Amino acid sequence: MMFRSPGGRALPAGHVVHGPFPARWPLIGVSAAALFVGLILIFVALMSERLVCNETTCHVEKRYVFARSELRGAHVVIQTGSKNSKTGIVTLDLERGRAITLMGVEPDQARGAADSIQASVRDGTPIDVRVHGPTGVSLIGAAGIILSFVFLGLALAKLGRYDLIVTPDGARLDVKRSIFGIPFGTREIMLDRIERVVVRRGVIKPVMQGRNDPLIDAARLELVSRSGEERPITNAYFPGHALHLRAAAALRAALLVDADPNDDAELAAIPMRSTAMGQRIGFAWAGMTTGSVVGLAIFGLSMNAFGVISLRQNIEGWMVAAGCIPGAIGGVAVIFHATRRRYPR
Repeated sequence: MMFRSPGGRALPAGHVVHGPFPARWPLIGVSAAALFVGLILIFVALMSERLVCNETTCHVEKRYVFARSELRGAHVVIQTGSKNSKTGIVTLDLERGRAITLMGVEPDQARGAADSIQASVRDGTPIDVRVHGPTGVSLIGAAGIILSFVFLGLALAKLGRYDLIVTPDGARLDVKRSIFGIPFGTREIMLDRIERVVVRRGVIKPVMQGRNDPLIDAARLELVSRSGEERPITNAYFPGHALHLRAAAALRAALLVDADPNDDAELAAIPMRSTAMGQRIGFAWAGMTTGSVVGLAIFGLSMNAFGVISLRQNIEGWMVAAGCIPGAIGGVAVIFHATRRRYPR
C-alpha cells in the first residue's frame, strides 16, 4: 500500500488587522472653522439689494413697494465701525420725510448708486440699481474653503485600518487599506526569503507644531529578508505603540517566522486601559441626560416627518417617554462602551 509522503513546512496563511488609526481631530476642527468662515465670507460677498423703478412703481428686492412719485432722491450715510472701517448706506428719500435704507456697502459703491438714483429721479428715467457686498471678500472665502479641504486631507491622511492578508500559497502579502469599510487600494509585497518582522520606530511632526510641542511617537511594520533587505508594509509612520506590537506578533505567527522576545515582553508589560467605576458612573449620568435630549429631538423630528405630530403642538407625556427613555439608554450604552476595559494603543 502506498502512502503519501509527509509534506514540508506548512505554508503561511492568515489575516492580520493593523489599526484602526484615528483621525487628527484638532485638524478636523480647524477644517470645519475654515469652511464655516469661508462660506460666511462668500455669503457676504454675494449679498445684494436691487432698486427697480418703472414709470409708476418702485420696489426694493420685493421688500418695499412704493409709488414712483414718492421718491424724491437718495443720499449716502457713512458709518464708521471698528478699526476705522467705513460703510456707505444708500438712503432713499421719500415724501413726508420718510426714508428707506439699503444694505451697507463700500462707500464708493454707495456714492455711485446714490448718484445714479439722483440722476434718474431728475431725468424721469427708469431706475435699476444694485448694491452688493465686497467682491474681494469672495476670494478670501474661496481660499478659506480650499484651506479647509487641505486641513481635512491632512486630518484624514492616517485614518483607517490595514488588512494584512497572506495569500494561501504564502508567496505574497496583500496590504489593503480601508476607511469606514470603504477600500482605498491594495499594495502587494512578495514574501520570498522573509526572516523577520520588525517594528520600526519613528516620529510624526504635528502639522501646527508649537515651539515647545514634542514630536508624536509613531512606528511602522517592516519585513526583513535573509539578506537584510527591508520591505516596509506602509511607507508612512502611524501613531501608537501597543497596536504595532500586537500586529507584528500576529503577522509573525501568520508568516511562521520566529517571535521577537523583546517585543513580546514589552507588549506583555503594557497594562490594559481601564476606567474606574466611579468615573464610569459619572460619565454615564452625562450620557443619560444628553442621550435623553437627543432621543427626544430625534423622535420629534421623525414623527413630524411622518405627519404623526406637529412641531407646534405641546409636548405630551407619551412623547417624552418614547423619545427620552430610548435616548437615555443609548447614551448610557455609548458611555459604557467607550470606557470599557480594552487594549492600549
